[in-house]
Amino acid sequence: MRGDLVRVNAGELSVLSAKPRFEIYLALIIVGVSLLFPGAGYRDALFQLVFVSVILVAQHFPLAVFVPIPVASIIWASGYVDQWQLAPIIVYVAVHVISFRVGVMAAVVVSCEWIILAYIISVQSFELEAWFYSLILESFLLAFLIFIGKNRRNRIFEEYQAREERKQAEEKLFENLNQYLHDSIARKLTMMTILADRIHSEIDASPEHDRIAEVAELGRSALMDLEELMREMKAGTTGHLSSSDGMWSPEPLSQAVQSAMVSLGDMGFNVVFSGNTDPGPLASSVENALTLSFQEAVVNMVKYAPARSRVHIEMLSRDDELGLVLANTVERGDSGQMGEFSNRLGLPSVSRRLEGVGGRIAVTSTPGSWSIDLAVPVEINRDEGNV
Repeated sequence: MRGDLVRVNAGELSVLSAKPRFEIYLALIIVGVSLLFPGAGYRDALFQLVFVSVILVAQHFPLAVFVPIPVASIIWASGYVDQWQLAPIIVYVAVHVISFRVGVMAAVVVSCEWIILAYIISVQSFELEAWFYSLILESFLLAFLIFIGKNRRNRIFEEYQAREERKQAEEKLFENLNQYLHDSIARKLTMMTILADRIHSEIDASPEHDRIAEVAELGRSALMDLEELMREMKAGTTGHLSSSDGMWSPEPLSQAVQSAMVSLGDMGFNVVFSGNTDPGPLASSVENALTLSFQEAVVNMVKYAPARSRVHIEMLSRDDELGLVLANTVERGDSGQMGEFSNRLGLPSVSRRLEGVGGRIAVTSTPGSWSIDLAVPVEINRDEGNV
């Protein structure tokens, strides 16, 4: 019964949570005005307050809106009161409130209860001509009030949905921007700073030596400012990326691997590659996610791996997935600060991105080496026509 008569979902409850103060005050004013009529007394006021209760219970107890009018019918049948005063007007206000805050079906049921009370229980003449036209007019008025309440409900709920959509769009934009700053700008600043530090350590004292040190320091300062900005942006949003690669497309995976090998070699690492140089056809979203994840893994590896150590890159197919492994062989007892590395912003970001396309990340560490294993599914993408 609740699903048919009281149709309120979570979004609508948040929209209709405000108390119907205006309607309640209006109904109480109507009760006060009725007391000015000749012969009106406290019994008439109490009788009309029963109809006011319909408005009160419509807010917090939707199913209870069906109770007050039957109670009023019992009071009328008992002879406790003998006149309506302004009770019909209060009923009209209540029907409108129910239509707006509870639902159309609930308003129709309450309207039928009122028709039964006004034209069957309390009728004094059974001649059709005595009340037929009044019944038609009142039924039309109740239907009109229900229609107005329904439109009011729909309009406010649409405004609520529009606000929520704007809010979600803003959150997604900030998340995408934050992700882009981290994946692109921060990565390049890190590489620039590390390269400047390497050059600074390799050249003798000279004016160029000091200038290279200044470049490295500027890079670190810019990176700190960017990380602070990303933290503030992330703190200001509550959503997560709905796509795996945000709103940009990186370079192809094969090109990213080649670029990483050249850059690592220039920095003094001993780079070894094995497996396939061509990942094969992939869905663009999957390739973008794997490329960005690999680039992030390379940046973190450069930041925490010992200088001039061995780096092994492997790309291979495993059943229904493509794997890309980045491993670093280090001296025993030096794990490349893996504890700090595993808890940095990079790996949670990589994990979230890969999971968005059905992939995964595995990080392993031993006294002599550590590795990052990235994997994405390889399957037919009917939307993009890729395998």
